[in-house]
Amino acid sequence: LPFGAAGNSGRAVLSLGCGAFALLFVAGYAGSRRLETRRFVATLPDLPAALEGLTIAQISDLHVGPHTSRPYLERVARAVRDASPELIAVTGDLIDDFPADVDCYGRVFGALAAPLGVYVIPGNHEVYAGWDEVRERLERLPVTVLVNRAVTVEAASRRGNGGPVRFAVAGTGDPAFGPGTGGDAAPDIERALADVPPDTFVLDLAHNPALWP
Repeated sequence: LPFGAAGNSGRAVLSLGCGAFALLFVAGYAGSRRLETRRFVATLPDLPAALEGLTIAQISDLHVGPHTSRPYLERVARAVRDASPELIAVTGDLIDDFPADVDCYGRVFGALAAPLGVYVIPGNHEVYAGWDEVRERLERLPVTVLVNRAVTVEAASRRGNGGPVRFAVAGTGDPAFGPGTGGDAAPDIERALADVPPDTFVLDLAHNPALWP
């Protein structure tokens, strides 16, 4: 308007802006439906020799809700099954907004199984959705929910000799937890590892990378 060309210029800028927004929306939607499967070998100096070759499938940040494409989720579940994992770790943000989203998750992923178990930890979206009810619904599924605690897992030796080897799977809380969001579910690494016997190899699950140190 100050330059005397408000009509044409305004329409042009508005059209360009709407076009750019539409392109970003389409690109974002397409990206959110792209399944990325990464396979890698983790070299851990303190891994017991008997566990050499242990296969773990990790699923993270699915953000499942009624809006999520069922065929896409089934592709994810199929990728997990195709990996033939001995252990499955679901590391948070498995749902998006509401406790009922757990039911959407369970319809596709509730049947996933692994010889050494399926372990679930919360992320910040489980907190936002209302952790107490989310946890109650998760515990109806055939999974082990870990929040600042560990369980001992017994696996057959990969070396073909000797007895089974034991290791611990621990899960933390999430930094999003605070007053009124689930009591004592804020991260407590010391408590999570309190019952782990000395010299036990630990697979510790955390949603937030800030907990890595």
